[in-house]
Amino acid sequence: MRANASGQTVYRMFALSLLLWIASLSASLLAALKWAGTDPLATSLPFHHANSLAGLLSNLAILTGLLGGGLYMTASNGENGTKSPAALKWAVNGWIALSVMAAAAGVLHIGGSWSEIAISPIIMIAILVMLVVFVGLLLGARPDPTAAVLIIGVVFVALGLLLNLLPAGDIQMAVMQDTLGRGSLYFIGYPLAGIGLVFWLAGRFSRVSPEWTQQGVFSCGALAILAGICLIAARLTTVVEGGIPQVVSAAGIVVIPLAYVIIAAHIYRTLSERNGTATLASHWTALAALCWLIVAALSAIFAIPGAALYVAGTQLAQAQTALFGLGVLAIILGMMNQSGAELRGENTRITGLMPFWLVAFGGIGVVLLQAAVGVAQIFTARVSGIGFLDTEAAIAPLYLLRAACLILLAAGALIYLAGFWARRPYAAHDTEATSGMAGATNA
Repeated sequence: MRANASGQTVYRMFALSLLLWIASLSASLLAALKWAGTDPLATSLPFHHANSLAGLLSNLAILTGLLGGGLYMTASNGENGTKSPAALKWAVNGWIALSVMAAAAGVLHIGGSWSEIAISPIIMIAILVMLVVFVGLLLGARPDPTAAVLIIGVVFVALGLLLNLLPAGDIQMAVMQDTLGRGSLYFIGYPLAGIGLVFWLAGRFSRVSPEWTQQGVFSCGALAILAGICLIAARLTTVVEGGIPQVVSAAGIVVIPLAYVIIAAHIYRTLSERNGTATLASHWTALAALCWLIVAALSAIFAIPGAALYVAGTQLAQAQTALFGLGVLAIILGMMNQSGAELRGENTRITGLMPFWLVAFGGIGVVLLQAAVGVAQIFTARVSGIGFLDTEAAIAPLYLLRAACLILLAAGALIYLAGFWARRPYAAHDTEATSGMAGATNA
């Protein structure tokens, strides 16, 4: 089946997202294997370099997938679709070039401090400019409620990146900006954009009514913002003593799990009323809900007064953000399944169940073992007072088990990529639109 020019352009964004994700898994695996013994790259590519590179590539993969999902949502929106295919093509080409430059800067360690979202300020400014361009394209297509929620999520992502560019007067202010920036990115921006994609996908694989979908996406979006504020406040308690952050963090003990239980309940309804769509979009959506439920329970513990001081700087804190990212990534993979089938005009699977189960077990295994490493770090180094090097040597087997789960995850990603490539749509020069993009399969 042949896809029109806009569909082909958006499909390139999904392909780039997959390649960036696989590159991030390669960097993560390289960092994990450094605990296996002899490391020939200890000098040229130390652990923190490889680990930070993995974070950078992972963020690029998620953001690229979200933008691709938003563009596909508007491109398939009938009369309200993208009005300027040429502008869309230029924007996608610009984003691809910028992603390659950012990845190269990460590999070569050019500019900026090494954190998951801090890279060369010039590249960061270029990313922000491109985000403004994409938001303009999405708004120009007169977005429906699901796309509007995704756009708000992208705006929060841009805000988080902007906070890391602003100059800080002192160390405390720098830490606060970093905490707010990461919180805006991981705890509000990504989940909010993911919720927009979930409810759009629900219109494809579920029989829920459009009215319920519109109400649900706004309700769940508001809950995600509320939970995100509580999550950020919990992180801020390590910087600011007492005051509003402490109160909001304490409220998060109830608010965070309750918000994501309600979101999961909405997702469950879409899954319980499935139509005849044969894609695996619903499977990936269910995986996202599971990830968010796990991280909500974990985050409620972090919100306990005083707990954040023990968690800060450990692998347990990184496991929290990784679970949010895995949930959003699962939604993006579901979006790729659905869009691939529609662009081909076929009600069929684009990728099989094997990559799904490998990603599900491997991904959750990676994060749970990362959390186990964090718990070990807390009780050995921070509670018992054992030295850092002795602690890391003692928990090295956990790193190796995490590496084994990373191999499963990487295998699933490669098999997914193979299916995605084998069932790619072919370009059409003689058709203006694709039948698969003409409307939802909500019958």
